[in-house]
Amino acid sequence: MIQIHDLEQAQIPFEIYTLNKQDSIIITPKNNQLLIILDGLIELLKVFTNQEKVCMSILQRDYILHVYITQTEIPNYYYKASALSRTLIVSIQLKDIINKACEQNNLLKQLTISYSYSIKGYKNMIKILSHRQTKNRIIQLMLVLCEEIGQISSKCITIPLYLSHTTLSIIIGSHRITVTRIMKQLQNKKLISYNRKVLVIYDILKLSQY
Repeated sequence: MIQIHDLEQAQIPFEIYTLNKQDSIIITPKNNQLLIILDGLIELLKVFTNQEKVCMSILQRDYILHVYITQTEIPNYYYKASALSRTLIVSIQLKDIINKACEQNNLLKQLTISYSYSIKGYKNMIKILSHRQTKNRIIQLMLVLCEEIGQISSKCITIPLYLSHTTLSIIIGSHRITVTRIMKQLQNKKLISYNRKVLVIYDILKLSQY
């Protein structure tokens, strides 16, 4: 909910970054910036030193990209924010916005709303990973994307996003081969179709019950 003109009026220094699809930002313990998504979609990955990856959240417009990493010990992981589509991010020094937010109630309110959006993103990820079967995780992910960025028409719901099977497998914590097999099943059942631009869901009720 934070707008650029609000930052300008509050005289808070900021920088804007553009991430093309598959571009990434590495977040380390020394990171002292608050990153707010102005447009686009981000997957937040926790990457361990053995290169194992866990998707923590899918974040979109107005969500805050900020994680806490303790500096008292050397962590065996870092966070990687990867763009799932072209994404604009505004970067603000934490100390700058905290000081101003304490002075301006409107800015504090906007920050609170953005943080509540971000919490929703983490809750959605918990919903996805709470399913044991890969099929159910994929379907739950599709339902989340329908709610977040779906474009509804009389015949279908269109998700204006292309996710490769490799990306899907990372998000839901499964193998690419398994994801490919399940996606083909859903396509053969005429529940979905997809290409390199969009994912189309024809009957969300049947999909949720499949």
